[in-house]
Amino acid sequence: MTSDPQLLDRVSEERTPEQYVLDSEEAAAESERIRWMWQEFEELGDRCRQLLRVLMASPPPSYHEVSAALGIAVGSIGPLRQRCLRRLRARLDARGAL
Repeated sequence: MTSDPQLLDRVSEERTPEQYVLDSEEAAAESERIRWMWQEFEELGDRCRQLLRVLMASPPPSYHEVSAALGIAVGSIGPLRQRCLRRLRARLDARGAL
């Protein structure tokens, strides 16, 4: 027993066994969501997969570079990207992954 109340208020720097379990479950769930995302991504059409892969590059290319690489008009890239992401989101939602 201690007479120092501040000692009892300190947060332990060590994780509890329960926290390890929670962290492990959270990591497993996140891994599953990522796996589902890539599975659904692979089910998109070729054009969507190509566009989204190019746009995910680091550093991201300019729309002019995307246009030249994929043969898509610059003005069509944004709307096509939006449709592709909407399809992906709908597929993930139908799967219960969102």
